[in-house]
Amino acid sequence: MTSYTDTVYTVQTIVDDAWNYGGQMGNGDIGIGSAATTIVTYGLAGDSGFLLETGPVTHQSWIGGQAGSTGELYIGGGDYSTLFDDTASTTLTLTEVDGAYPLDNVSFGAVTLDETTLAPSTGYMEELGYQNQTQSAIIATNFVGLGLPDYLWYQVVNLFYKIDSTFNTELTCDASAGGACKLANACETYTNLWTAGYSFNILFAGQTDYINMPLGALSADVADNLGNVQCYIYVQYLNEEQNVQSTQPIFGSMFLQ
Repeated sequence: MTSYTDTVYTVQTIVDDAWNYGGQMGNGDIGIGSAATTIVTYGLAGDSGFLLETGPVTHQSWIGGQAGSTGELYIGGGDYSTLFDDTASTTLTLTEVDGAYPLDNVSFGAVTLDETTLAPSTGYMEELGYQNQTQSAIIATNFVGLGLPDYLWYQVVNLFYKIDSTFNTELTCDASAGGACKLANACETYTNLWTAGYSFNILFAGQTDYINMPLGALSADVADNLGNVQCYIYVQYLNEEQNVQSTQPIFGSMFLQ
């Protein structure tokens, strides 16, 4: 890359992920919200890197959230000290190994939050994966939800069907590549599901703080061709026979919101 402009190009097909990591790159932000500036250039920086701060990517009023109008995607080696505190407990600095991020523990269950601090106070979690088996995750903004290899996906889906009788009756899960789970009606219908604290607890290697990702963060209302709205839960099936990287969990854009 010898020059940098504000020109935005479109493509018809993406055939590969190509992060120009370590090269001389421009940095700035790309607006992805309805009222965001399309592209802002901060200028050329040193070696490339990237910081992802997407904000909510979908309207989720049933869990108290909504898609923002000024969400940004920041890319490049700029100065982001005014945007986030890299010493705060809400900020994790991860080290990738061969393009993925090693995990120490991932579990699914119900968590009760302290009403004042909103910190987890009690909970019951079921650990995912096999004992003494290490796992690493890929973080990919071009993926929607939480992608899980075959054996992990079936573990999680089995736990989903045990949540309660309504969930068990109205839930269907698609075990095809990229397939997700869905509930028969709109997400706001399932109040008990969102208030019960069902979450994924994620601990990356080298960290002492867990990421508590509510199940609601992976939910979105989707209308079919007839206008019928169903609640999709983007825990997605990965088929390693079709894609090499499908042997590892993938944390997509809904994980980053």
